[in-house]
Amino acid sequence: PPPTRCSSSPMAKAAGTELLILHGSQTGTAEALSESLAATASERGVSVRCLSMDEYEVAELPTEPLVVFFASTTGEGEVPDPMRHFWRFLLRKDLPAASLAAMSYATFGLGDSSYPKFNYAAKRLHRRLAMLGATPLGSCGLGDEQDGRGIEEAYAHWEERLWPALAHQLGRELQPARLATACPAPRYTVAQLVSAPRGLASEAEGTAAEGAAAAGPPSARRPWSAAVLRNERLTRDG
Repeated sequence: PPPTRCSSSPMAKAAGTELLILHGSQTGTAEALSESLAATASERGVSVRCLSMDEYEVAELPTEPLVVFFASTTGEGEVPDPMRHFWRFLLRKDLPAASLAAMSYATFGLGDSSYPKFNYAAKRLHRRLAMLGATPLGSCGLGDEQDGRGIEEAYAHWEERLWPALAHQLGRELQPARLATACPAPRYTVAQLVSAPRGLASEAEGTAAEGAAAAGPPSARRPWSAAVLRNERLTRDG
């Protein structure tokens, strides 16, 4: 089946939901992994919710028994935009030390080891949750864009260890995951435009600019539309 899509609206805790998956994604990779995990969890008989951190009411976190976090690191060790409010709340000094004592959690980070503060957002999140009394299901997974297979190298090992831990927390054996026999349904459609009639490109650019101006300033949810002039790798190879 195609991957489970994360909800696009805030949700009150659904009755009987066993697992909550929260992602803080800057470019969409953390979101894609969270959707993949949610789809597999559903296949294995686990009732699951999947949300972006900026769509989740963080004040409800102490009521969640089992949570998996995906956090990407941007810039010089910064949290991604959708995680900013969530992270500020967790850093509040008035939170009791045992405010998350009822929660067990797992964390997976997405980063690039060519930067000094590799996976800084996920590491800090993992430590902060423990400081607030939550129980980790294992060590923080550290995905690295510099690995031979990219993020998937570390994710595969982390996920393999996650399922037994989740089964133990839920107190039952999980259903076996179905082997994929076909590629999942495409999420996006890409059309290549070889050439455009004279004047069409400038007209489209003008329309896009007018639409962006009417919608408001650029943001993570509404990025600025621009032409790609060059695609060049900035991080080291190998």
